[in-house]
Amino acid sequence: MSIFDNPKIFEACTVTRYAVGAYTDGIYVDGITSTINITASVQPLQPRELLMLPEGERTRENVWIHTQTELKTINTATGEKADVLTRDRDSRQYEIQHVKQWVQLSIPHFRCRGTRLNA
Repeated sequence: MSIFDNPKIFEACTVTRYAVGAYTDGIYVDGITSTINITASVQPLQPRELLMLPEGERTRENVWIHTQTELKTINTATGEKADVLTRDRDSRQYEIQHVKQWVQLSIPHFRCRGTRLNA
């Protein structure tokens, strides 16, 4: 049993991934979306970590997301939107702002920062 299977630490989440959109007759049309079911540990940022964020983001709910699934941030070069993680237990949604691959305690995973949407 992996630590990622521990229900006391990790919870079920759904990731919405957006394909690149395109202009049709001068009107921008969003790309199709796909969903991925993952397990993740969602933890609030510490107060000192919030101080490191840009001033406008400090008042929004920010969380650390630890998962074995690589999540995507916005890509302005290709026009891809950032992934949106939805917690299955309370339907809170977080846009992925930062992703870093981590190896802590010899367990490779991704540490992502998400900012709450519609709060």
